[in-house]
Amino acid sequence: MLDIRAAADEWKVVRRRGRATRTSTPVTIAGCEGDEGSTAAAQPAAAVARAAGRRGQERTLAERISFLCGKVREAQAEVRDSAFYSCGPGAAAWRWEAAEALVVFGLGSLEGGPVPRYQLALALLLAARLPALRRPIEAYDPVFTELDRAVLADLEVQMLDADEQGRRVAAVPTLFYLPHCEVELCDGLLAANAASHTLGRVAVLGNSFRLYAERWALCGGSAQHAHRRARPEWGRPRVVEVDIAAEFRAVPAAFNDMGVHLFPRWDPVMRTVAPAG
Repeated sequence: MLDIRAAADEWKVVRRRGRATRTSTPVTIAGCEGDEGSTAAAQPAAAVARAAGRRGQERTLAERISFLCGKVREAQAEVRDSAFYSCGPGAAAWRWEAAEALVVFGLGSLEGGPVPRYQLALALLLAARLPALRRPIEAYDPVFTELDRAVLADLEVQMLDADEQGRRVAAVPTLFYLPHCEVELCDGLLAANAASHTLGRVAVLGNSFRLYAERWALCGGSAQHAHRRARPEWGRPRVVEVDIAAEFRAVPAAFNDMGVHLFPRWDPVMRTVAPAG
């Protein structure tokens, strides 16, 4: 930078070191990027982009719901056409007319693989065989995801609001479906209904009580198992167990070691599910 100074009668040119700082005021030209008009135009564009992203996510969720619903319906067809169903829960020898409610505990996430999908398929088939059913299938599992809940809603299965830990009292004759649930869940269900004198309204489709008793006997010294063995709601003659002998070969792990358990001695009139003859 040049600094021109006057001294006496002569001019001197002095060079200064350092950089000059220049301050500029931005000039706004209507219609150019950065002015108020363009900002206003950019805001709707950003909103449109965000909305498009949300629509993409919704489409993805809708596609996933459709995929899982399709898998469950395919599983329904396989179960319905199987020897397991025709000789077990779907057999003409079974009567389902008394049950007014169907509750499913411990189904597991439908995203977790084929087993819970086949188990849900069986619940949907059973609901069609309950002529006295007064409400949608009710279900609860703390592991249900947002996608699981959406699929269940699409299949007209109603989610229970709270984790009852199985301790639901049967206000009406109810078929409780506990597909391979922990014994504690079934124990809570039996204890709650024994205390309420409503076991006569209960049928449990789940792990075989007889096999439980055999395993507990092998365990020997467990105080908890001994306590359960001593309770009448876990054993004969208060419990009638109807075995499901046929194997579901497509996915054996879905229904192995299951049975239907009735409690007619608690209330001989309220036999929710019983073999004919």
